[in-house]
Amino acid sequence: MSCTIMVIVPMIVSNWPTILPVLTAAAGAMGFSIRKQARPLAKQQAAVAATACTATVEVSHSALAGESRGQAAMEVENKGVQVRFSIAADGCLRVSAAGEGKSREELTAVARQVADKVVQTYAYHKVLTEAKSLGFGLVEEQVDARGAIHIRLQRD
Repeated sequence: MSCTIMVIVPMIVSNWPTILPVLTAAAGAMGFSIRKQARPLAKQQAAVAATACTATVEVSHSALAGESRGQAAMEVENKGVQVRFSIAADGCLRVSAAGEGKSREELTAVARQVADKVVQTYAYHKVLTEAKSLGFGLVEEQVDARGAIHIRLQRD
């Protein structure tokens, strides 16, 4: 017997310590390297001002709780583009991209791609964790040409 389940992730609900490994995995999968330590927001804004172009997208339907709102940040870099993950005061996850010689459109596309990968990575790990807790194990995993992940689970 088989059945098909489609997973739609309407909301990321987490906190900074829990979402950090998801951000790391998503960025790493896209070829980004983590900066040793995120710069304080004022220094990051000064660096962005020097590049003259930045783009920020918010991860729709994200709610990150805890004391790290407005403070926590992580930065990654790949091919001259710096991406900063931060939590806004309202708890929304923000992804900002900056890069010298890049247009706002290019940076918006990068920020959106990274944000989408974060949502996909969160959903993937959430589904596998929940499935395991219900007694299912991963049998097969495929990634199609669009980057969608197809998994097959089976009760252990």
